[in-house]
Order: sequence, then C-alpha cells, then structure tokens
Amino acid sequence: MSYHWAIVGLGTVAEEFATAITQADLPIYAVQSRSPEKGEAFAKRFQIPKVYSSYQELLEDPTIDIIYLATPHAFHYQMVKEALQHQKHVFCEKAITVDAKELAELIEISKENQCLLAEGTTIFYMPLYQKLKEYQPQFGKLKMVQANFGSFKEDKEDNRFFSPKDAGGALLDIGPYAFGICQYFMTSSPKVFASTVEYHPSGVDESSCTILKNDHEELASINLTFRAKMPKRAIVAFEKGYLTIDDYPRATSATFTTPDGTNYLIETKDTTHAFVHEYQTMNHWLEQGSVSSPFISNVLQIMQLFDSCRQQWK
Repeated sequence: MSYHWAIVGLGTVAEEFATAITQADLPIYAVQSRSPEKGEAFAKRFQIPKVYSSYQELLEDPTIDIIYLATPHAFHYQMVKEALQHQKHVFCEKAITVDAKELAELIEISKENQCLLAEGTTIFYMPLYQKLKEYQPQFGKLKMVQANFGSFKEDKEDNRFFSPKDAGGALLDIGPYAFGICQYFMTSSPKVFASTVEYHPSGVDESSCTILKNDHEELASINLTFRAKMPKRAIVAFEKGYLTIDDYPRATSATFTTPDGTNYLIETKDTTHAFVHEYQTMNHWLEQGSVSSPFISNVLQIMQLFDSCRQQWK
C-alpha cells in the first residue's frame, strides 16, 4: 500500500530526506514552506506534486497520511500536536520535543486519535542494530557502553544550533544518538549518575559529559560537543569482548574484538540510506495496523534522561 507523505520544514535535513527518498524511487506527495518560492523550487527539484505555504491548509488535505516534520526542535511540540489532532500520522526528526512532559502529552494525543507517532533517531531503524541484538546473548554480560559525538558547528550569531529560541544545544541535537545507542544495549533503563556541562555564550549547552547506570550494574559514558570534531564512535563492552561501531548513527558494520585480540566483522552489506529505512519502516507499521511506534517508549526514556541531565546542570 502506498501512503501520502508531506514534508514540513525545508531545511538541510529535509533536503537530504527528499534526495534519499526520490533516489529510491519512492513517492512524496506534498511539501510546506512559509516561503511560496522556496516551496515551489523544492517541489520542482524533487517532482513533488503539491505545495502549501500554510501548515493549516496542509493539515486539512485529506489525502495526506504522514507528516515528516523537519523544523527546529522548539516548533515540534505544537506542530506534532496539531497534526495528530488532524488525524495525521507523524514522523518527527529528533529531538521530537524539548522535554519528557511534552512528549508524554503527545503520546497520549496520538493514542486518542489512533495515529502513529515516531521519531527519527536512526539507530532504531538501521538493520545492523537488529542483527547485533540477535548476537548480543553470545557476547556475555554487558559491562559498559561508551558513546562519543563531536560536531563542529560554526559559531555564527544566526546559527540555529546555538539559538535558545530554537531549542539549540548539543543535548537535543546529537544527544538522541548517543543516549539512544547506550539505552539500546543496556538490559534495563538507566538513570543519570552524574552529568556536567559547558555552556555556549548564547546559553545553550555546548559540551557535556554524562554517566548512566542501571540496576543491572551496567554503566555508560556519553561525551557530546558542538565546537570540536570527534569520531562518532561507540564501544560496547561485554564479558567476552567488545563491539566497536564507527559512525554509529547510520552504521552498517561493527567489529567484535575478543579478549585475545581476535576481530570479527559483523555487517549487513546494506546500502540503503537511513532515511529510506525510516520511510519504509513507517509504511510497514501502518500496513500492519500499528498505532504506536515500538520505539516511542525508548524515546520517552531518553527525554527523561535529558531532563535529569539539565537538573544536574543547575
């Protein structure tokens, strides 16, 4: 079955999404931009038939099934809420909200309206992670996860990554990947044991270090920064060896290293773009009659961890 997708928020991420989807020969039905010229140009470039300059008009189109929301974080809550109330399924870019309270409310609204609500933290959709989960019992007891993500952002006054009004900062932008991969492998939900931060002059979090711990005596350390490049590398340490996952947000392979130094490559040989996996997974859930993303509870737990970090930063 084919579903009618609409893209809202035509920035860099939306451009990458539309490129991946159209190159995979998959349809996009509509776009919305406050700038008619920008919307028309975007639609022409990707051969998208419908263009809206008003979000309300887009929501009132009964043909549209799924909203792909790629606006800045600060706008997500209200826009997701309105879409759900119009009986639209929503696939929202991370971070889906700015805190756990907002997300909990949206989950309830999605249930009331029988609409599917999902967030675009890519590790939930990449086939590699499903494969690693299947192998995980063979690795022995999990001991520790390390996740680093350093992204150098230009320190410009108009850069949304450092804008408080756009809910900028490293935690909401790149934190979902790092916290997500730690939570994915941990046996039970962790809590924030300790967290410290360095703020950007604008007031948003620029860099942070966080330690997580759960009831199974598993630890995780997470290092994030917006003003220094670091490899997107995760180390997942078990009693029988450790996984190294480079470029973990969209990884297609991992290496398992045993205590004697023997390396084993685990790969999917999958060349499908991460956005295509997200698009196809969302469609599959709807075809199966799902009205709840299997990962939305994970996302809510991550938002609760973010809230705990901010409490420790005060």
